[in-house]
Formats: sequence, C-alpha cells, structure tokens
Amino acid sequence: MRFLFAPLLAAALAVSTVAQSPQFVLSSRDRANLLAVDFIATGPGGALITDLSEGEVKVRLGGKVRPVLAFEYVHGEAIEPPRPDRLMPFGDNAEPRAPRSVVLIVDEDTIRPGRTLGIRDAVQQLIAGLAPADRLALVTVPFGGLAVDLTTDHSRVLQAMGSLGAKSMRSESATDEQCRTLNTLSAITDTLLRLSAVENPVTIVFFSSHQAGPQSLIRMMGAAPVGGPCDLRTASFTDLGSAAARARARFYLVHSDLDQRGRGLDGLEHITGVTGGPLLYLETGAGKATVTRILAETSGHYVARVARESSDIVNGVLGVSVSTSRNGVTVWRAPQLVITPPGLVASTMPATTLDLMKQARVFRDVPLRITGHTFRADAEGHVTLAVTFESPDATMTLASAMIGAFDRQGRLVAGIEMSSEALTRRPVVAALSLPPGPYRLRVAGLESTGRAGSAEVDLEADLTPVGSLRVSSLMVGLSRAGNFVPAMEFRDEPTAFGMLELYGPLAAGAAPPRVVFEIATTAAGPAILTMPGLVEMTPDATRAVVTTVLPIADLAPGDYVVRAIIMPEGQPSGRVLRVLRKISAPGAFGPT
Repeated sequence: MRFLFAPLLAAALAVSTVAQSPQFVLSSRDRANLLAVDFIATGPGGALITDLSEGEVKVRLGGKVRPVLAFEYVHGEAIEPPRPDRLMPFGDNAEPRAPRSVVLIVDEDTIRPGRTLGIRDAVQQLIAGLAPADRLALVTVPFGGLAVDLTTDHSRVLQAMGSLGAKSMRSESATDEQCRTLNTLSAITDTLLRLSAVENPVTIVFFSSHQAGPQSLIRMMGAAPVGGPCDLRTASFTDLGSAAARARARFYLVHSDLDQRGRGLDGLEHITGVTGGPLLYLETGAGKATVTRILAETSGHYVARVARESSDIVNGVLGVSVSTSRNGVTVWRAPQLVITPPGLVASTMPATTLDLMKQARVFRDVPLRITGHTFRADAEGHVTLAVTFESPDATMTLASAMIGAFDRQGRLVAGIEMSSEALTRRPVVAALSLPPGPYRLRVAGLESTGRAGSAEVDLEADLTPVGSLRVSSLMVGLSRAGNFVPAMEFRDEPTAFGMLELYGPLAAGAAPPRVVFEIATTAAGPAILTMPGLVEMTPDATRAVVTTVLPIADLAPGDYVVRAIIMPEGQPSGRVLRVLRKISAPGAFGPT
C-alpha cells in the first residue's frame, strides 16, 4: 500500500466520487417572506426545554391564531473548546446555530459609591459563561453612551468596567428622579433603535436600582403630580417597549443594589411590563443565580415562522403571545412583534465571500461542512492547517468561496480566496500557514444564484508531542487513483484509510516507532478493531508517513473514534484521534 503524499496537499486535491445526500433548508428568501416569532421555553426549576415540536405550539398575533409554517430550535455556540471525548468529524451548518449578541446597559446614576464591584463581578461571571463567538457590548446611561461596541474580545468590556462610575445622589427630589428616568429611557430607546438583529434576537442586560414611574401612575395613586420641566409619561415606557420589539430584544432588568430595593420600583416594573423581561437581583447568593439564569435562557431559542396577512402593516406593531400544550412548560417572549418588510433578510445578504466571512451568524442557504488537520510548516513558529470543505449536496458547485481562521479575539489570522478551478474538486482542500493555537475555522461560499452558505468548526492547530517526536493530525479518507483523498463521511465503502505524519529524529537504519490504529465507539472505550500502521520514511530524514487500512464494511452507521497510538522505542507513547462517520447506504434501513 503506497499512496502519493508528496506534496500532501497537491495529492489531496484529487476528485472524490463519494456519494452524498442533499440537505433541505428553508432559504433566506422564504424566511424573509414569513414573520419570525422567537421565544424560549422552560420547565420545572427553570430548565431550558429544547425539544418542543410545532404541533405543541400556538402563536397568536393581534389576538388571532396563525398557523406555524416553519419551526426550529436555534442553538447557541459551544462555550468550551472541543475536548477529545466530544470529538465531531466536522463542523457544518445543518443545525441552526447563532452566537449571542449581549448588550450590557449600566445606569451609572443609580449606582452608589462602593456598589460597582457587585456589577463588575456579575459581568465577569457572565463573560466566563460566553462562547468565544458570542458578541458583547457595554453602554452606560443616561449620558455615557457606547463604551464598547459589539465585539468577541470580551476582555475589552471587562477592562471598560474598571472605569464604571457611581453617581447616585444620597437624596433626589421627585422632579430630579422624573428627569433622570426620562433621560435613561430615551438613552435605552436610542440604543435599541440602533441595533440590527434581523436573524437573531439580542440580549439586553440592564443594571439599575431605581426608576420613577409615569405621572399617570402617580395620579392613580392619589398623589399630586410632580411639577417641573420633565413630564414622564407612559408613552416613554411604551416607546422603549416598541424599540425592544424592533431589535428583537430579550430584556433582563437586574436590580443592582439590595439596600435600595424599596425605592423606585414603579419605574422598574413598568420597564419589565413593556419588554416582557424579568426583574432579577444581585443580592448575596442571588447574583450568581441571576447570571446563571441569563446564560441558560440565552443559550438558544425557538423560531416559529408564520404567514403574513393582508391586514399586516409593515413596521407596525402587533401584540404577540405563544403558548404550548405541553404540561409544566412555561413560554417567554416579548409582548410585541414588529411587522418587518417582506424580503428584508434577503436584501441584506452579503455580496462577496469576504463580506460573508465577516458575518458573525452562520448562513444556511447553501449546506457546507468543514474540518481541518494540522501538519508541520516550513515557516518557523507556524504550522500548516490543511482545510477540507464541501457541500453535502454532490450536485452543487460553488461560484466563489473563502476559508479563514479566527483567533479567540475574533481576529482573522489567515485566510484565502479559493480559485474557480479548486472549487470544481470534491472535496476542496487548501492550506493555511499560522501560529499554533486555538482557532475558529470558517468557510464562506456563494452559489451562482447568490445563495450563501457558511460553516465553522473550533479546533486546536498544533502538533502532538510524543516523546522526542511531533505528530500531525490523523486524517481518514479514501484511495482515489493511487492518491489519498480526505473524506468527511463514509457510506458503503469496504475500507477507509488512515494517515498521519511523524516529525523529529528518525535516523536512517534505526527501528521506526511502532504505530497501532484502533477503532472504538468512544475516545476511551475498548477497541472494536486493531490494525498495524505502516511507517514509511520520506527523503526528508525528519519526516515519516504512517498509513493503515481501516476495515469499515461491517460497522453499523454511526460515529466511531479512530485512535493512532504512537510508541517510540524507549520513550513514552502517545495518541491522536479522529472521528469517522458512517452513514446508511442508499436504500438501506435507517437514517441517512
């Protein structure tokens, strides 16, 4: 068994003929012509419910039930980097996912000196629970404005929190309280109107300890109205609620000072009423629970899409409610829905792959999947990341595509536009040279009709040390015309092939390291099959290629872990892992 591995990437560009199953997703144009109603569902103890079906959900707009035409649960991004016991064969856009967009709004005029520490601690806990792709912003009100725009560099927000002001006055007249509240509501409303959350909701976490109620409430309670220049009306609160609906905002109002709990609750409760958000507290013991609840409830959401009606007024606001027939489940969403213009989503589709690459959200009109393997690079201090991507739809050819690797701060470290000739191959393979480290690897592609797709996967781009050697990633694939071609999944092939590279002191004439390959159902589970590895030296005395045949004909459909165990003589052994996915053959019983 001898494959052409030199150069590895040139050989891997050979065309693969593996049959794949097409995927169906609701297109952006179809989504834009429906109204999206997002909500979350919780069970006993506040546990998030993620398995509702559309038959269990009823949506009312303006008091009238509208049939649900499309229904999905959108997952948040993974918080933790991938672990060996939770390997996936690739990243794809088959399952709807969306990073959070969280805007922290801090009312500095209601924070007393010495009380900023509790807010900073809460923000630090919140950041610890965010995924690397989640975006975070900081706004101070009523007069501070935008301190940090939405960014994946969460440390910038934490740094800005260090200069948070505590400007609450010991005593405040009723007139001053009305003016301050009016200014605060106006600042928040302006912030919400500037937010664009077409595809996914935005989370607002508002830290405050007291706000005045409207003049009408004061009159209802029999008290004399407050005089002065500021006439705080109910309309100021309803305007905020409408702005929250336009931004598809999930609102959390966090009371930041326990000692002021009895002061100014009327205004705070009015805010929760118009936004539908809860009033939470940062008191001892409850602060951590508050942050935990926010993180849990924003980790995903449902989207029920309903048809438009001729009576719908574009940019108008309708009351909306969602209920479920499942016992013990509580549904939450904002009480208002803005009727967006038809085609709004489709009209904002990126025009180029670079625009598509910069978008935080994942596009699903074109199904894509991507993975990466790390090899030695010629450049000092770099590794080569061999990137493999394709569409599960074998009939689809991309008109343009770009791959890129983003670091933990969201910076594009390396990227490349694919040539039209490369895009005719299946799978498409390209190489990025970058420093070792954790990355979010992303592919963005446009089909000839303008439909867009993107997919991403988190990975660690580095070589694995084993004794005095360094080991590349383990690749699994097929033999095509004597070439090794990486494969994302396998169907009815009798065999697959495993391949890796060894780097280091590999002296001529010395016994090569012994390498054994295993197939198991889990990373640490017992081996189902064990195969010897063939170690072949290359003209480069510091590089060897290891291959094996993986008999997969008798494996049932599912995910398996392929383990390569490297045992240098007289040195500690080590291993590298890769997931092999097998799917049902056409016409076979079971899911494909």
